[in-house]
Amino acid sequence: MAAADVTDSDRAQLAYALGIAPADVPGALERIAAAATEEYLDMILGRRLPRRLEEIREQRLVLLVRHLFANHLPTEEQVARVFQLTPQQSRALLRGVMAKHRYELADAVRATLEGTLHRAQHEPGAGVWEVTADPATIDIINAELAAVDGSLPQVTRRRGTVSQYEIRPSAYQALRDLLAAGFPVGPE
Repeated sequence: MAAADVTDSDRAQLAYALGIAPADVPGALERIAAAATEEYLDMILGRRLPRRLEEIREQRLVLLVRHLFANHLPTEEQVARVFQLTPQQSRALLRGVMAKHRYELADAVRATLEGTLHRAQHEPGAGVWEVTADPATIDIINAELAAVDGSLPQVTRRRGTVSQYEIRPSAYQALRDLLAAGFPVGPE
C-alpha cells in the first residue's frame, strides 16, 4: 500500500496512533518503511534473527525508535497504540528493550533525557523542577540517577497529578552534569 492509497479515515487513525497531525502521516509512513526495510535486510542477511514474539516486538521497537521516533524514546501510550498493547504490556516492552538494548539506544536515552530536562520548569516557591512525562521516561531518569549516585533523590510524581513530576535541585544538577560529561550509560 502506497502512502497515496491511505484513506482519510486511515490517516486519522494513524495520526491518533502515532500522536501526530494527519498532515504528518506521509512522512511517518516513510520512516516506518525505512524501519521495515532495515528489519527485512537483517532477516535476509542473517543479522539479528529474533525467534520469539517478544524478541520480534523488541527489535521492531528499536527500529521504530531509530527511524519513526527520530532517536527519542516513545511514551508508553505511543507503544501501546502502535503495538496494540495494554499499558502494562507496553511498559514491559519498553523495559525489556531498555534492558537488552541499552547501549544501542544510548543516543535515544540521551535525547529523551535532554528533552525532558529542557521542558522542566523551575518552581522557586516549591524548590523543585516540574515536568510532565510518562512513567517509563521517569523510570529511565531514575535509573540514570541511581547509576550516578544512589543517594540522590529520585524523581517523584507530584501529589494529586497524573503525569506531573518533581525533580529536586540536586537530582536536576546531577542529570545536567551527566549530560555535560557525555552521558556515560551506566549498568542497569
